[in-house]
Amino acid sequence: MDPLDDAGRSNREIEETTLVYLECNQQVHVTARQLAVHDNTVRYRVNRFHELTGLDIRKPEDLITAWWLLNRRRATVPASGSAPLPDKASDH
Repeated sequence: MDPLDDAGRSNREIEETTLVYLECNQQVHVTARQLAVHDNTVRYRVNRFHELTGLDIRKPEDLITAWWLLNRRRATVPASGSAPLPDKASDH
């Protein structure tokens, strides 16, 4: 997950989008609607998550690992001092 800490806002958006995508049962359209972005933006960000982390959320083991790590990161303040990701689970 270290690569997600490097590039600021862009990577925070990738991280948030991937987490919301997982919370939306990997439904691109639902995720896009919740984040108010285009479907292709969701696809791009989830693909970038894979490129940056090496986790392929199409594989069950990587899916579980990504879900666990993203939720753990949400619950703690990142080392960079920025605020943790908002809790989207309450929006469902």
